[in-house]
Amino acid sequence: KKHGLAVEDFREADRECLERCGALFVRPGKHLRKALGIERSSTLMALQAVFAQRWQQEPPPEGDATEGAANSRLYRGLRHLRLPLEDARSLRSFLCNLLRKNLVPKDNRLLEALPIFETVGGRFAVPLVPSSARIVAPNVEWEELLRPLFGNFLISFEGDAGDLLAELHRDRGSPASFLAEFASPRVGLFDRDLCVKFLEAVAGLGSAPWKKQGVPKDLQIIAEACTSAPLVVFPCGERCRCSELADPGDATLHSGRASEVLGGAAIFPPEEYRGPLVLSLM
Repeated sequence: KKHGLAVEDFREADRECLERCGALFVRPGKHLRKALGIERSSTLMALQAVFAQRWQQEPPPEGDATEGAANSRLYRGLRHLRLPLEDARSLRSFLCNLLRKNLVPKDNRLLEALPIFETVGGRFAVPLVPSSARIVAPNVEWEELLRPLFGNFLISFEGDAGDLLAELHRDRGSPASFLAEFASPRVGLFDRDLCVKFLEAVAGLGSAPWKKQGVPKDLQIIAEACTSAPLVVFPCGERCRCSELADPGDATLHSGRASEVLGGAAIFPPEEYRGPLVLSLM
């Protein structure tokens, strides 16, 4: 009942598209159709049920071998709820046609649960819900930096896929939410360029994360990542926390008195971390 569709409600090409997704077709008589509530208008609900069942029966693999990352912990918490791009485009085109003709009700909740939103990697489409199935970069600069590792999860805002996102009133979201929910748990594993970008983005938030009282939870998470994560990456691959470094602008530490002041040799941040924004945070 949850995902049965009537053969006579769809053209052959549309049935083939839906069958590739796992939709079940039946030939109900008039009375059975009414008893089971089998209507073309229930297409979105039927598809949502089909994909939910598929993903429950086929647990996704851990990590993401397709991304080629050496550290699978980068992908912890992300779920592989995907559809090959060709099938996803056919499904999205079919659904958009139904919506334009008012043959199905526009239900944003059901649409967002379907894997019809293209990723920048160009191989898959994913749902917007649950959030563990996708990454939404707050801007194009972040998107380009994340693409090599997370291209199969990053939502694309280009072309027809972007038009659908705009129609659903889905934008890139706030930088603070992105930093707290996605970047902060992983920043200790990011490469140097991503770590520098993280620090620059946090500096762009101003003093809000560092207030002593009334700090929102997402900003607390960001501040904790800045202080506890080993997000300073040296050319040799070694990592350390910001608190373990000396200020390169402190003349005393360049005068040969570092051992007197610090009790040992001063460790300065790599050149990439010496921009004004990053130093203001560190």
